[in-house]
Amino acid sequence: MDAERKGITGDLFAALTQPASSGVAKPPPAVAAKTPHLVPGKSPLNPLAAKPEPTVFGQPRPAPATPGAAAARPSRVAAPIRKLPAFFYRMPLRAQRGYLASDAIDRFPLTPSPAAFTMVAALMSALDGGAPSIVQRASQSLLGEVCRLLGVRPVRIEVRSVRPRNSRGELHGLFYPQAPTRTAAAGRSKGIAPTAGEPLIVLWTRTAQRHDVVKPRTYLRTLMHELGHYLDYSLLKLEDSYHSIGFYQRESFLVRTLFPGASSPPRPK
Repeated sequence: MDAERKGITGDLFAALTQPASSGVAKPPPAVAAKTPHLVPGKSPLNPLAAKPEPTVFGQPRPAPATPGAAAARPSRVAAPIRKLPAFFYRMPLRAQRGYLASDAIDRFPLTPSPAAFTMVAALMSALDGGAPSIVQRASQSLLGEVCRLLGVRPVRIEVRSVRPRNSRGELHGLFYPQAPTRTAAAGRSKGIAPTAGEPLIVLWTRTAQRHDVVKPRTYLRTLMHELGHYLDYSLLKLEDSYHSIGFYQRESFLVRTLFPGASSPPRPK
C-alpha cells in the first residue's frame, strides 16, 4: 500500500441512469426537431453523455452497439480496452492521464543476475525464523541488487515484527515516498539510518492474530508490491503510484522473474 495514496479507495458509485420521458404532452415542433436519434456507429444523444469519455492513449472507448451499426463503415481495429474503475471518472484529467500511463505498463526492464537469485534464496531462509533484523538484512540486499540492475538509487527498508491490525484487516506493508520524521528517527535508533523525506518501505514478519511467521512467498510478493510503488516514481517517473491493473502486472512480473518457482502467492490486502 502506498502510504500517500490511502485516499484513493474502492468507493465506487453506481452509474447514473436517465429516466424515460413520460410522453403525456406532445413536445412543441422546435423541441421535436432536437429529439435524440440514432446515428450509425454513435451513441444516442443524451444529456448525461454530453461530456466525451476519456480516451486511452488517443483511442476512444468503444461505443455500444446500435441498430444499423453493421451497415456503418468498420472502424479501425484496436486492442481491447479494460474496464476502468468508477473512481477513475471522478479524478482530475491530469490524474487520469497518470493512471492510464501506469495501466499501460505491464513489466520492468529487469534481467535478474545470479546474485539476485542467491539473495532471494537467502531471504526465503531468513524468513524461516522470522527474526526482523535478519529478514531486514536479506531484504535490503535484494532491494539493493534489483535497484542496481534497474539503474535507480536503492530504497531503504525497515522490517518490524507483528503486523498492525484494525477492523479492515492486517497491514502487510507500507511505502513512504517521503519517510515521516518520526519513522526515520525510530529507524536510526535501530541502525537503519533512513533520512526524513527519503523513500522508505516498511514490512512486518508476523501475523497480527496468531503471531505466526509470514509465509515466505507472501512476504516476497508484499516486498515486490512496495518496491513497485518505489519504481513507479524512481524508474517510470510517474507523478503518482496507483493500484492499476498494470501495477499488479508489474508486481507479478517481479515475483515471477526473481522467483520462477513461485506459483501465485496471495496479494497483500
